[in-house]
Amino acid sequence: MLDFKELPVSGDDFELLVRELLYNKGLEVYWSGKGPDGGKDLLCIEKQDSYFKASSKRWLIQCKHNAHSGKAVGKGDLDSIVDSCAEHNATGYLLVCSTYPSSSIVKRLEEVQNNKNITTFFWDYRFLERELLKPENWSLANIFMPKSFAEYGWRISAIAPYFWHASYDGNIFYIAARMGTNCDYYLKCILYIIFIPNYN
Repeated sequence: MLDFKELPVSGDDFELLVRELLYNKGLEVYWSGKGPDGGKDLLCIEKQDSYFKASSKRWLIQCKHNAHSGKAVGKGDLDSIVDSCAEHNATGYLLVCSTYPSSSIVKRLEEVQNNKNITTFFWDYRFLERELLKPENWSLANIFMPKSFAEYGWRISAIAPYFWHASYDGNIFYIAARMGTNCDYYLKCILYIIFIPNYN
């Protein structure tokens, strides 16, 4: 399990991590500056293709890093979702937590979506972990949570037959093999190359 307590309690690195995840999804992301709750808000543009006329949706993303306390994100942790979205001309709202939202927050998000024409969603720590363990995000997991990511040992993802994306102990690389060979055959040799100096 990835340990979000590796991120400083200030929450700045947590916001950077979320920003990089959004970049990796191909979204246009930028800072809005300090919000009413004292934290920086992220804004992103989600482009939506169409056969007739392409459009875009503007999302307000608020990040809450409570991993060190382990507490759920409650109503007191957020400013007015509707007012914040109006301030930034956003029609989408995403809450990202390093723990999880309280039931009252989940209910509030549902109410806003049903009554205020604002699409709402949340990412909790489980969602973030699943995203970070996708091959395209291994480098982010290694940068922001190197200790707990290293504990996963080998992570291997097939890109094509006989071509793999691999990660081990903070090292991220590609493995290519001859036809009819499984990459597992090479793992011991790769570890020698990584950990034994001057190995040939």
